[in-house]
Amino acid sequence: MLVVSYTFPPHGGVSVFRTVKFLKYLPEYGWTPSVLTASRDAQFEPVAHEFRDDVRGVTEIRPVQPLGGTLTTRVQRRLLSDSSPSFNLLALRWILPVVQAGIRVIDTHDIDIVYYTAPPFPQLLAAPLLKRMTGLPYIVDLRDPWSIHPYTSGGVTDVFRTALADIFEPTVLRNAARVCCVTEPMTRRYVAAYPELEDTFETITNGFDPDEFDTDEDETRESRERIDGPVTIAYAGKFSSYRDPEPFVTALRALLDDGQDVRFVHFGRPENRLVNLVTELDLESIVRFAGYVDRDELVAELSQTDLGLVVSGGDETELTTKVFDYIGCNLPILAVGQQTGALVDVVSAFENGYICANRADAIQETIRQILDQQPPTLGDDRTRATFSRKRLTRTLATVLETAAATGVDEYQ
Repeated sequence: MLVVSYTFPPHGGVSVFRTVKFLKYLPEYGWTPSVLTASRDAQFEPVAHEFRDDVRGVTEIRPVQPLGGTLTTRVQRRLLSDSSPSFNLLALRWILPVVQAGIRVIDTHDIDIVYYTAPPFPQLLAAPLLKRMTGLPYIVDLRDPWSIHPYTSGGVTDVFRTALADIFEPTVLRNAARVCCVTEPMTRRYVAAYPELEDTFETITNGFDPDEFDTDEDETRESRERIDGPVTIAYAGKFSSYRDPEPFVTALRALLDDGQDVRFVHFGRPENRLVNLVTELDLESIVRFAGYVDRDELVAELSQTDLGLVVSGGDETELTTKVFDYIGCNLPILAVGQQTGALVDVVSAFENGYICANRADAIQETIRQILDQQPPTLGDDRTRATFSRKRLTRTLATVLETAAATGVDEYQ
């Protein structure tokens, strides 16, 4: 199989987790992957060597230079200034080079199927072109919604991105042998938009790699039973503009004023809005900004906390990957925001998964309940096992086999 992924190790970040973990386990199900990725100077994620072992089963990793070579840092910043990596406009320059490189890899490695992962979405425009030239079927793995994306920056390039999606998404999806979505609500939304493609859509959620969370359960359980010590709440990742941290921080202040021994640790680049809230409410003594940490350190740190916090942006398709880090650590979860949707479906499936509105009073009351119950783990190992990356890869392998069995596919 040929995998087309704009970002790939040694560059890390959330955008590579899903693909890298699939590639780690796909060889166990008979698949030999080759990869096309953007050249190092065109990547937008930081270098991280933590996934090196996960891609040992990849036959070839071929960097592809975008058209026009490397743009100056100033130009790149301008193109990305009001957009996110999900809609990276620089990926438009990558389309034709991907088609050319794809033909060469297909000829060299006896490829049966092509797998595209997005975002960034512009690279998907290469999919129907390569299919038309080779006849090979392809799968699209949508890690986020494309045309139905719920969150936009409101910047100038939003108009262009929306037009690009409206024009090209139908062609990309109608020519795909399968389209994988990461949540059931996302799949339902796409089926509603493309009812004629209902059988094309599949749901394969994100998950956790058991190898990353190979800890002694008794030791982990014991470390969380802190009857007399402080209770530490963790948040991993960004709040961004569409997740409001103010109700949680306000609830934290109220709990402290009420004599509750609570702590909060944030993993990731500190955001000004959060830092300012902590300062305004005089919470510096109980809040720690850990900054960016690598995967091993994050897992080790999360395993020593008591509760994983998730703040929803409000859309039912949203299911941030931090949830699966908490699940991997067997950490009780508090999800605040929406009352229905993918996040609620996953968190509420566990005995010690808690849901509440993103209001300070609701958060305060729910945390009080958690403090009274002192849950040591998330609970229900059988439910946790359904989110194992290895098990999810087995599902993908079945999808690949079915799609590849169609052989040479007609362009639509």
